Amino acid sequence: MNLYVILEIPTHANKSDIKKAYHLKAQSVHPDKGGNEEAFKLIALAYRILMDDRTRAHYDMTGEILDSVESENQKIRQEVISIFHQIIKAPGFNPIYVNIFDEIREAINEHIQKLHQARANTLIEIQQHQEMIKRVVKGSDLFQGVLEDLIAKAEQSINGIDIAIGRTTRMLDHVKDLEYKSDPQPQVFVTMTSNSWPQ
Repeated sequence: MNLYVILEIPTHANKSDIKKAYHLKAQSVHPDKGGNEEAFKLIALAYRILMDDRTRAHYDMTGEILDSVESENQKIRQEVISIFHQIIKAPGFNPIYVNIFDEIREAINEHIQKLHQARANTLIEIQQHQEMIKRVVKGSDLFQGVLEDLIAKAEQSINGIDIAIGRTTRMLDHVKDLEYKSDPQPQVFVTMTSNSWPQ
Protein backbone atom coordinates (compact mmCIF):
# COMPACT_ATOMS: atom_id res chain seq x y z
CA MET A 1 0.00 0.00 0.00
CA ASN A 2 1.44 3.33 -1.12
CA LEU A 3 0.07 6.30 0.83
CA TYR A 4 1.22 8.78 -1.81
CA VAL A 5 -0.56 6.85 -4.55
CA ILE A 6 -3.75 6.75 -2.45
CA LEU A 7 -3.79 10.56 -2.27
CA GLU A 8 -2.36 10.89 -5.80
CA ILE A 9 0.47 13.17 -4.69
CA PRO A 10 4.26 13.09 -5.22
CA THR A 11 6.57 11.93 -2.44
CA HIS A 12 7.89 15.49 -2.02
CA ALA A 13 4.39 16.94 -1.43
CA ASN A 14 4.16 19.48 1.38
CA LYS A 15 1.41 19.62 4.00
CA SER A 16 -0.64 22.06 1.96
CA ASP A 17 -0.58 19.66 -1.00
CA ILE A 18 -1.53 16.75 1.25
CA LYS A 19 -4.45 18.66 2.75
CA LYS A 20 -5.79 19.71 -0.66
CA ALA A 21 -5.49 16.18 -2.03
CA TYR A 22 -7.20 14.74 1.05
CA HIS A 23 -10.21 17.06 0.84
CA LEU A 24 -10.57 16.44 -2.89
CA LYS A 25 -10.37 12.65 -2.57
CA ALA A 26 -12.48 12.51 0.60
CA GLN A 27 -15.36 14.37 -1.04
CA SER A 28 -15.50 11.89 -3.89
CA VAL A 29 -15.63 8.75 -1.69
CA HIS A 30 -17.28 9.99 1.51
CA PRO A 31 -19.83 7.41 2.78
CA ASP A 32 -22.39 10.16 3.50
CA LYS A 33 -22.38 10.96 -0.22
CA GLY A 34 -22.75 7.38 -1.35
CA GLY A 35 -19.03 6.71 -1.55
CA ASN A 36 -16.98 3.67 -0.56
CA GLU A 37 -16.36 3.48 3.19
CA GLU A 38 -13.18 1.37 2.87
CA ALA A 39 -11.70 3.78 0.33
CA PHE A 40 -12.53 6.66 2.65
CA LYS A 41 -10.75 4.93 5.54
CA LEU A 42 -7.61 4.47 3.42
CA ILE A 43 -7.63 8.13 2.41
CA ALA A 44 -8.06 9.17 6.06
CA LEU A 45 -5.20 6.87 7.08
CA ALA A 46 -2.89 8.27 4.39
CA TYR A 47 -3.76 11.81 5.47
CA ARG A 48 -3.14 11.09 9.16
CA ILE A 49 0.23 9.42 8.57
CA LEU A 50 1.58 11.93 6.05
CA MET A 51 0.50 15.01 7.99
CA ASP A 52 2.48 13.95 11.08
CA ASP A 53 6.22 14.60 10.66
CA ARG A 54 7.36 11.61 12.71
CA THR A 55 5.00 9.01 11.28
CA ARG A 56 5.69 10.30 7.76
CA ALA A 57 9.45 10.12 8.30
CA HIS A 58 9.07 6.58 9.63
CA TYR A 59 6.93 5.60 6.63
CA ASP A 60 9.35 7.18 4.14
CA MET A 61 12.30 5.38 5.74
CA THR A 62 10.77 1.95 6.33
CA GLY A 63 7.54 1.73 4.36
CA GLU A 64 5.89 0.75 7.64
CA ILE A 65 2.59 2.36 8.53
CA LEU A 66 2.11 3.36 12.16
CA ASP A 67 -1.23 4.71 13.30
CA SER A 68 0.65 6.81 15.85
CA VAL A 69 4.08 7.43 17.29
CA GLU A 70 2.80 5.84 20.51
CA SER A 71 2.27 2.51 18.74
CA GLU A 72 5.89 2.60 17.59
CA ASN A 73 7.09 3.40 21.09
CA GLN A 74 4.94 0.59 22.48
CA LYS A 75 6.62 -1.93 20.17
CA ILE A 76 10.04 -0.69 21.23
CA ARG A 77 9.11 -0.87 24.92
CA GLN A 78 7.92 -4.46 24.52
CA GLU A 79 11.20 -5.44 22.85
CA VAL A 80 13.24 -3.80 25.62
CA ILE A 81 11.13 -5.62 28.23
CA SER A 82 11.76 -8.90 26.40
CA ILE A 83 15.53 -8.32 26.55
CA PHE A 84 15.24 -7.41 30.25
CA HIS A 85 13.45 -10.70 30.96
CA GLN A 86 16.13 -12.68 29.13
CA ILE A 87 18.89 -10.99 31.13
CA ILE A 88 17.38 -11.45 34.60
CA LYS A 89 16.49 -15.09 33.88
CA ALA A 90 20.01 -15.93 32.71
CA PRO A 91 21.94 -18.37 34.94
CA GLY A 92 24.21 -16.59 37.41
CA PHE A 93 22.52 -13.20 37.07
CA ASN A 94 23.16 -11.07 40.16
CA PRO A 95 21.68 -7.51 40.18
CA ILE A 96 24.19 -6.44 42.85
CA TYR A 97 27.11 -6.64 40.44
CA VAL A 98 25.38 -5.73 37.20
CA ASN A 99 24.31 -2.43 35.67
CA ILE A 100 21.12 -3.62 34.02
CA PHE A 101 21.11 -0.74 31.52
CA ASP A 102 24.62 -1.63 30.36
CA GLU A 103 23.53 -5.25 29.98
CA ILE A 104 20.52 -4.26 27.88
CA ARG A 105 22.65 -1.96 25.72
CA GLU A 106 25.19 -4.72 25.17
CA ALA A 107 22.44 -7.14 24.11
CA ILE A 108 20.96 -4.56 21.72
CA ASN A 109 24.35 -3.73 20.20
CA GLU A 110 25.10 -7.42 19.68
CA HIS A 111 21.78 -7.79 17.86
CA ILE A 112 22.52 -4.73 15.71
CA GLN A 113 25.89 -6.24 14.75
CA LYS A 114 24.16 -9.49 13.75
CA LEU A 115 21.66 -7.55 11.64
CA HIS A 116 24.46 -5.67 9.86
CA GLN A 117 26.26 -8.96 9.23
CA ALA A 118 23.06 -10.49 7.84
CA ARG A 119 22.66 -7.45 5.58
CA ALA A 120 26.24 -7.76 4.33
CA ASN A 121 25.78 -11.47 3.64
CA THR A 122 22.56 -10.81 1.73
CA LEU A 123 24.27 -8.14 -0.38
CA ILE A 124 27.00 -10.64 -1.25
CA GLU A 125 24.29 -13.12 -2.22
CA ILE A 126 22.69 -10.54 -4.52
CA GLN A 127 26.05 -9.76 -6.14
CA GLN A 128 26.70 -13.46 -6.70
CA HIS A 129 23.31 -13.93 -8.37
CA GLN A 130 23.87 -10.84 -10.53
CA GLU A 131 27.25 -12.19 -11.61
CA MET A 132 25.66 -15.52 -12.49
CA ILE A 133 23.07 -13.74 -14.64
CA LYS A 134 25.88 -12.08 -16.59
CA ARG A 135 27.42 -15.48 -17.23
CA VAL A 136 24.17 -17.22 -18.22
CA VAL A 137 24.36 -18.41 -21.82
CA LYS A 138 21.68 -17.65 -24.39
CA GLY A 139 18.68 -19.95 -24.19
CA SER A 140 18.83 -20.18 -20.41
CA ASP A 141 15.96 -17.79 -19.72
CA LEU A 142 14.56 -20.25 -17.21
CA PHE A 143 17.68 -20.09 -15.05
CA GLN A 144 17.86 -16.32 -15.40
CA GLY A 145 14.26 -16.04 -14.18
CA VAL A 146 15.09 -18.17 -11.15
CA LEU A 147 18.06 -15.96 -10.32
CA GLU A 148 16.00 -12.79 -10.74
CA ASP A 149 13.40 -14.17 -8.34
CA LEU A 150 16.15 -14.93 -5.81
CA ILE A 151 17.50 -11.39 -6.18
CA ALA A 152 14.01 -9.92 -5.63
CA LYS A 153 13.55 -12.00 -2.46
CA ALA A 154 17.01 -11.00 -1.21
CA GLU A 155 16.19 -7.33 -1.81
CA GLN A 156 13.01 -7.77 0.23
CA SER A 157 15.15 -9.28 2.98
CA ILE A 158 17.44 -6.23 2.85
CA ASN A 159 14.41 -3.98 3.31
CA GLY A 160 13.25 -6.01 6.29
CA ILE A 161 16.73 -5.94 7.83
CA ASP A 162 16.93 -2.16 7.38
CA ILE A 163 13.61 -1.78 9.21
CA ALA A 164 14.89 -4.02 12.02
CA ILE A 165 18.15 -2.04 12.28
CA GLY A 166 16.23 1.24 12.52
CA ARG A 167 13.91 -0.03 15.22
CA THR A 168 16.70 -1.73 17.18
CA THR A 169 18.78 1.44 17.06
CA ARG A 170 15.83 3.41 18.43
CA MET A 171 15.74 0.92 21.30
CA LEU A 172 19.08 2.33 22.46
CA ASP A 173 17.52 5.80 22.73
CA HIS A 174 14.63 4.33 24.70
CA VAL A 175 17.02 2.63 27.13
CA LYS A 176 18.89 5.91 27.56
CA ASP A 177 15.62 7.68 28.43
CA LEU A 178 14.71 4.94 30.92
CA GLU A 179 18.11 5.17 32.56
CA TYR A 180 17.86 8.94 32.95
CA LYS A 181 14.35 8.73 34.40
CA SER A 182 15.42 6.08 36.89
CA ASP A 183 18.38 8.19 38.07
CA PRO A 184 18.68 11.69 36.53
CA GLN A 185 21.71 12.53 38.67
CA PRO A 186 25.08 11.55 37.18
CA GLN A 187 26.87 8.88 39.19
CA VAL A 188 30.42 7.56 39.38
CA PHE A 189 30.47 3.77 39.02
CA VAL A 190 33.39 1.85 40.45
CA THR A 191 34.65 -0.71 37.94
CA MET A 192 34.95 -4.06 39.65
CA THR A 193 38.33 -5.68 39.21
CA SER A 194 39.05 -9.34 39.86
CA ASN A 195 40.08 -8.40 43.43
CA SER A 196 36.72 -6.70 43.97
CA TRP A 197 34.65 -9.87 43.60
CA PRO A 198 33.60 -11.73 46.75
CA GLN A 199 36.01 -14.47 47.73
